[in-house]
Amino acid sequence: MTCPLCDTFGAVKTPQTLSSLGQKQSDRESRIWTRADRMRQSAEPAVARSARVMLDDLTEAVTEEIERTGASAQILQETPGDLVRDQVRRHADIVEDFLAETWQDVGTDFARLGWRQARGEEKVAQSEEEAEVEWLDEVDRFLREEGSREVRNIAATTRDRINEILQQGAEDGLGAEALARRIEDEIDATNRIRARRIARTEIITASNKASNVGAAATGLTLVKEWIHTADDRTREAHLQMTGERKFVAMDEEFVLPPDGETADYPGDPSLSAAQRVNCRCAIAHLPADDVDQSRGVVLS
Repeated sequence: MTCPLCDTFGAVKTPQTLSSLGQKQSDRESRIWTRADRMRQSAEPAVARSARVMLDDLTEAVTEEIERTGASAQILQETPGDLVRDQVRRHADIVEDFLAETWQDVGTDFARLGWRQARGEEKVAQSEEEAEVEWLDEVDRFLREEGSREVRNIAATTRDRINEILQQGAEDGLGAEALARRIEDEIDATNRIRARRIARTEIITASNKASNVGAAATGLTLVKEWIHTADDRTREAHLQMTGERKFVAMDEEFVLPPDGETADYPGDPSLSAAQRVNCRCAIAHLPADDVDQSRGVVLS
């Protein structure tokens, strides 16, 4: 059974099970994960508020158009999804603005953190400020080349939920004004829950991607490390990101069990929802000479 509001997909695991599987974090991993988690939790309230505004604005665009056209639920059902789809698509910039703001605000701190953690005591050519600039450039590139997928995913869920209400409204014979009110009333709780879920997912994506960019900006030869969340809410697949799966070169992708999905980092938008939504894993970067990738161990 899938729980959309937590990080567990499948059977719940007890702490004893985690321990017996050897999935507890080392002290080093725990320090890295805890710092990242604290930063993410600090960012979540503001991002969740922004996500809620974004979802409410999408909903309002649809209800205002229904009231403007005077279209009843029955009429809208005879041209299924046209008005809803068109309005959500027309206001895609609302979602784009939310993504840009979230990635810029959250990611900047993590780009700096990734740079500092990867650099250690080494002298590097690029400064921490230059790592931040590279991150902001990466945000622009992402929104230009890949952001449309994120926009479609968020907008499609909004569209589908409104269409469900629309179908019920047609069965109940609702006119335009009553239909608009029902959409506003029924989607309110949905938007509140979705806002938190979207915030958590986008924070994980932005934080881990930015850490990658910051680490790469050092110019050092590094490997990246998947640090799973060691508790009983974590996906089984992510608990298994140990051993030789745990470390990959900076230009390589992690391979996740059980189906071999690949990801540049935890929360990668290319992952399926089952591997991405509400993930809480972190990423770290270590000098390549300090890691035996074949055994999945840190040498120093």
